[in-house]
Amino acid sequence: MSLYGWKGRHFEVDPGRPQAEGICARCGFRFNLENMQWQYDYQGTQYPTNTRILVCGRSSCLDVPNPQRAPMILAPDPEPLFNARPEPYELDATSWLATQDGDIYAEIDGDLYLANIGDNGAVAFLETEFAVPSGDVSVMYLDIFDGDPLGDGTSVLAQITGSATRSDIAADLTTTLGIAQNTAQIVVAAESVATVNTSYIGFYSASTSGALLMSGPLNVRGHTVTTGNPVAFDALGIQIDIS
Repeated sequence: MSLYGWKGRHFEVDPGRPQAEGICARCGFRFNLENMQWQYDYQGTQYPTNTRILVCGRSSCLDVPNPQRAPMILAPDPEPLFNARPEPYELDATSWLATQDGDIYAEIDGDLYLANIGDNGAVAFLETEFAVPSGDVSVMYLDIFDGDPLGDGTSVLAQITGSATRSDIAADLTTTLGIAQNTAQIVVAAESVATVNTSYIGFYSASTSGALLMSGPLNVRGHTVTTGNPVAFDALGIQIDIS
């Protein structure tokens, strides 16, 4: 008998009831097709789905669906408490990240944390979102404007920080799926020098002078930019589509 005519010990031949044969996708042995089984597994659904892999059905070839691939069904949130009395943490602590002398904690490079800035609770969180197809964010010197910098807008950076020198925030941006964004908070000023209107953001090629690389509208969440109050971009406050 030739090799191609050999049926193997797993395939049963009945002259009175001919049956189709099939090859297991895992072990490669020959079996009666009607006895083979489809491999099911979780694919992000609540119930296992057919993976279209046909196997012999033995435990060595037919895998048990992995429950780790099933979605986790979360229970509903508990009912809220009536007349809850939470601890007034903002009144208890002047700053969660302050020194014994009351100074706001800063990193070695001078960047400040805004995790509750002492008595300056009226933080102006700036937000911007715009698109610059194929834009380059390797150099991004930040400037803030009242009005469109491509039109008659004027820079108010010096009125906020006390200096017209721009800071390069390129290292604070992370690009994911074509979106450049800040994953951590960026402090523009711990205390604004003046009260100003802000409506646009601009990024330049240098700290002073330089070319305008890109610009977009600027929104303020919370309080407006007011004298003596902090100004910052919260995490994900800057989102630039460069895809």
